[in-house]
Amino acid sequence: MQKHLSTDASTKSSRCNRPIYKFSALSTQLSIVLLVITLVSAGNPVFAEQVVIPPFFRGNQYPGMATPLYPGSNSNTGIINHPAYPGTVLNPGNVSNPGNSSNPAYPGTSNGSGNNGPVFPGTGGNTSYPGSSGGNGNAGPVYPGTPGYPGSGGSSGNPATPANPGAISDYNLYNYGHTKYASGGLNSAFIYFDQLVKQYPGSQYADDADFWRAKIRAEQQNHQQAIMLFANFLRVWPASDYYAEALYTLAETEKAFGRINYANRNHLFEAAGHFAGYQQRYPQSPNASEALFQAGECFEISGDYSSSRSYYYRVTQIYPYSAAAVKAREKLSGRY
Repeated sequence: MQKHLSTDASTKSSRCNRPIYKFSALSTQLSIVLLVITLVSAGNPVFAEQVVIPPFFRGNQYPGMATPLYPGSNSNTGIINHPAYPGTVLNPGNVSNPGNSSNPAYPGTSNGSGNNGPVFPGTGGNTSYPGSSGGNGNAGPVYPGTPGYPGSGGSSGNPATPANPGAISDYNLYNYGHTKYASGGLNSAFIYFDQLVKQYPGSQYADDADFWRAKIRAEQQNHQQAIMLFANFLRVWPASDYYAEALYTLAETEKAFGRINYANRNHLFEAAGHFAGYQQRYPQSPNASEALFQAGECFEISGDYSSSRSYYYRVTQIYPYSAAAVKAREKLSGRY
């Protein structure tokens, strides 16, 4: 009886242990499968995203939806038009994008997938983004630091680009100078014009600024500096539109400085030479007759009356109906 019970107990024990052994073997096999999937997924992100990830996220979806809505989910779910996150296989603009071109490229992605959407700063093949250069046919606006932007050099006629990115452009210096001049801020205006000439000597505004800084000093009756600046202007800018005015103003400044005292007498002769040169260079100018008269007056102030009368006479002969001729006749008659 005891032997029978022992045999029966052994049989029951064997039957109870058998399911545990099968479960343990199944668990081992499942672990091996997961390990293989993990290893394959690690070397193939597309495989991981299209095969492995979706089943684990089936339950993580919006209420009433039978398919996951995660951006970047694989196309087998039917969510082919849903926007994808950067780096996913459905991200338009990603080089591994499987042909999806319905969405614009994500900023920073390359444009090598055939996507026709807009591209962004730093992307590959970006030739039409504002600020791009070259023969891309871009007719849109350009931005600071790019060719064609106001302040850039070249043959476009645009103001020159400052060598120092933080510096004021020649165009702005020019405008600031004239604004200050118009408001009576002569010293401030001189600073802007002076900076333009020194910082942008090849600028299209350089001769203008060079003239105005000399004119400002003349208006301030800083005769010596004005004379120096005008003389330099005439030497550097012989073809400038301001040449005639600069020559005449230089003559006036020389005369004003020469008549201050006898020690400055030589400046009267310089002034007479500039006035006479102006009349010879611009004989049809409205100021030509007055220039000739002023040359005679410079000699008169210096004490050279013979030369002065010679110039007065020339005024009456060359410009007989001018206001200067009226004054010259009075000088010759001794009434003026």
